[in-house]
Amino acid sequence: MGKRGLATIHYLVLRQSSADLAQKLRTQLFPDRSLLNKRGTFTLPYHWELQHTDDGKDLGRVQLLIPYPATDNTPESANAAVIAKMLPDNVTVKEVSDQVYKKPFEGLTVVNDIPDGANWRTIVWTAKAGVQYVSLNRFGVTNKISVGQGSRVDLDHRS
Repeated sequence: MGKRGLATIHYLVLRQSSADLAQKLRTQLFPDRSLLNKRGTFTLPYHWELQHTDDGKDLGRVQLLIPYPATDNTPESANAAVIAKMLPDNVTVKEVSDQVYKKPFEGLTVVNDIPDGANWRTIVWTAKAGVQYVSLNRFGVTNKISVGQGSRVDLDHRS
Protein backbone atom coordinates (compact mmCIF):
# COMPACT_ATOMS: atom_id res chain seq x y z
CA MET A 1 0.00 0.00 0.00
CA GLY A 2 3.03 2.27 -0.21
CA LYS A 3 3.57 2.47 3.54
CA ARG A 4 6.97 0.83 3.62
CA GLY A 5 8.04 2.42 6.92
CA LEU A 6 5.02 1.03 8.75
CA ALA A 7 5.47 -2.37 7.09
CA THR A 8 9.12 -2.42 8.18
CA ILE A 9 8.08 -1.85 11.79
CA HIS A 10 5.59 -4.73 11.50
CA TYR A 11 8.34 -6.91 10.05
CA LEU A 12 10.66 -6.17 12.98
CA VAL A 13 7.91 -7.03 15.49
CA LEU A 14 6.95 -10.20 13.59
CA ARG A 15 10.55 -11.44 13.68
CA GLN A 16 10.14 -11.84 17.44
CA SER A 17 6.74 -13.54 17.40
CA SER A 18 6.30 -15.37 14.08
CA ALA A 19 9.36 -16.11 11.97
CA ASP A 20 7.26 -17.57 9.12
CA LEU A 21 5.05 -14.49 8.77
CA ALA A 22 8.08 -12.22 9.13
CA GLN A 23 9.83 -14.04 6.26
CA LYS A 24 6.78 -13.61 4.01
CA LEU A 25 6.64 -9.88 4.75
CA ARG A 26 10.43 -9.55 4.32
CA THR A 27 10.15 -11.09 0.85
CA GLN A 28 7.60 -8.42 -0.12
CA LEU A 29 9.56 -5.56 1.45
CA PHE A 30 12.99 -6.60 0.22
CA PRO A 31 12.67 -8.82 -2.85
CA ASP A 32 15.71 -10.89 -3.76
CA ARG A 33 17.56 -9.99 -6.94
CA SER A 34 19.67 -12.48 -8.83
CA LEU A 35 22.39 -12.62 -11.44
CA LEU A 36 23.91 -15.40 -13.54
CA ASN A 37 20.57 -17.11 -14.04
CA LYS A 38 19.90 -17.20 -10.28
CA ARG A 39 23.35 -18.57 -9.32
CA GLY A 40 24.00 -15.39 -7.31
CA THR A 41 21.20 -13.87 -5.23
CA PHE A 42 21.25 -10.67 -3.17
CA THR A 43 18.93 -8.19 -1.50
CA LEU A 44 19.05 -4.41 -1.93
CA PRO A 45 17.84 -1.77 0.52
CA TYR A 46 14.38 -0.64 -0.55
CA HIS A 47 15.39 2.99 -1.14
CA TRP A 48 18.13 2.13 -3.66
CA GLU A 49 16.99 2.67 -7.24
CA LEU A 50 17.65 0.00 -9.84
CA GLN A 51 18.79 1.83 -12.98
CA HIS A 52 19.80 -1.04 -15.24
CA THR A 53 20.09 -4.82 -15.16
CA ASP A 54 21.90 -6.99 -17.67
CA ASP A 55 21.89 -10.70 -16.85
CA GLY A 56 23.31 -13.62 -18.78
CA LYS A 57 24.63 -17.12 -18.23
CA ASP A 58 28.25 -16.06 -17.61
CA LEU A 59 28.00 -12.33 -16.79
CA GLY A 60 25.48 -10.23 -14.90
CA ARG A 61 25.43 -6.50 -14.05
CA VAL A 62 23.24 -4.23 -11.96
CA GLN A 63 23.55 -0.42 -12.00
CA LEU A 64 22.16 1.38 -8.93
CA LEU A 65 21.48 4.88 -7.71
CA ILE A 66 21.85 5.25 -3.96
CA PRO A 67 19.89 8.29 -2.75
CA TYR A 68 22.19 10.40 -0.60
CA PRO A 69 20.62 13.67 0.61
CA ALA A 70 23.99 15.24 1.43
CA THR A 71 24.71 15.38 -2.30
CA ASP A 72 21.33 16.83 -3.28
CA ASN A 73 20.36 13.54 -4.98
CA THR A 74 22.41 14.29 -8.09
CA PRO A 75 22.48 11.25 -10.41
CA GLU A 76 26.28 11.09 -10.34
CA SER A 77 26.67 11.50 -6.59
CA ALA A 78 26.22 8.01 -5.24
CA ASN A 79 26.13 5.32 -7.89
CA ALA A 80 26.98 1.67 -7.46
CA ALA A 81 27.35 -1.34 -9.69
CA VAL A 82 27.32 -5.04 -8.90
CA ILE A 83 28.99 -7.31 -11.44
CA ALA A 84 29.02 -11.10 -11.21
CA LYS A 85 30.77 -13.46 -13.59
CA MET A 86 31.64 -17.11 -13.88
CA LEU A 87 35.29 -18.04 -13.38
CA PRO A 88 37.51 -20.97 -14.27
CA ASP A 89 38.64 -23.26 -11.44
CA ASN A 90 41.23 -22.00 -8.92
CA VAL A 91 40.94 -18.26 -9.65
CA THR A 92 41.52 -16.20 -6.49
CA VAL A 93 40.07 -12.90 -5.31
CA LYS A 94 43.54 -11.35 -5.64
CA GLU A 95 43.73 -12.29 -9.32
CA VAL A 96 40.26 -10.87 -10.01
CA SER A 97 40.78 -7.61 -8.13
CA ASP A 98 44.36 -7.12 -9.41
CA GLN A 99 42.87 -6.72 -12.89
CA VAL A 100 40.97 -3.65 -11.66
CA TYR A 101 43.83 -2.42 -9.45
CA LYS A 102 46.31 -2.41 -12.36
CA LYS A 103 44.12 -0.42 -14.79
CA PRO A 104 45.80 2.93 -15.49
CA PHE A 105 43.13 5.54 -14.75
CA GLU A 106 44.53 9.06 -14.92
CA GLY A 107 44.18 10.99 -11.67
CA LEU A 108 43.26 7.91 -9.65
CA THR A 109 45.03 7.35 -6.33
CA VAL A 110 44.66 4.22 -4.20
CA VAL A 111 44.22 5.30 -0.58
CA ASN A 112 43.64 1.87 0.95
CA ASP A 113 43.85 -1.77 -0.14
CA ILE A 114 42.32 -4.16 2.39
CA PRO A 115 42.44 -7.95 2.09
CA ASP A 116 39.53 -9.48 4.01
CA GLY A 117 40.16 -13.17 4.52
CA ALA A 118 40.73 -15.58 1.67
CA ASN A 119 37.70 -14.55 -0.42
CA TRP A 120 37.30 -10.74 -0.16
CA ARG A 121 39.28 -7.59 -0.92
CA THR A 122 38.38 -3.89 -0.77
CA ILE A 123 40.18 -1.10 -2.66
CA VAL A 124 39.45 2.58 -1.90
CA TRP A 125 40.42 5.26 -4.45
CA THR A 126 40.16 9.00 -4.70
CA ALA A 127 40.25 11.02 -7.90
CA LYS A 128 39.63 14.43 -9.39
CA ALA A 129 38.01 14.27 -12.81
CA GLY A 130 36.16 17.55 -13.04
CA VAL A 131 34.86 16.89 -9.51
CA GLN A 132 36.50 15.27 -6.50
CA TYR A 133 35.15 11.81 -5.73
CA VAL A 134 35.93 8.68 -3.76
CA SER A 135 35.38 5.19 -5.13
CA LEU A 136 35.13 1.88 -3.33
CA ASN A 137 35.55 -1.51 -4.99
CA ARG A 138 34.82 -4.68 -3.05
CA PHE A 139 35.54 -8.07 -4.60
CA GLY A 140 34.61 -11.60 -3.60
CA VAL A 141 35.25 -15.01 -5.13
CA THR A 142 33.42 -18.20 -4.18
CA ASN A 143 32.10 -21.30 -5.96
CA LYS A 144 33.67 -20.25 -9.30
CA ILE A 145 31.77 -16.93 -9.22
CA SER A 146 33.36 -13.52 -8.80
CA VAL A 147 31.33 -10.64 -7.46
CA GLY A 148 32.54 -7.08 -7.66
CA GLN A 149 30.78 -4.10 -6.20
CA GLY A 150 31.87 -0.60 -7.00
CA SER A 151 30.46 2.66 -5.77
CA ARG A 152 31.36 6.30 -6.23
CA VAL A 153 30.48 9.32 -4.13
CA ASP A 154 30.86 12.84 -5.49
CA LEU A 155 32.71 14.83 -2.79
CA ASP A 156 32.21 18.25 -4.36
CA HIS A 157 28.46 18.09 -3.59
CA ARG A 158 28.70 16.91 0.00
CA SER A 159 27.64 19.11 2.87
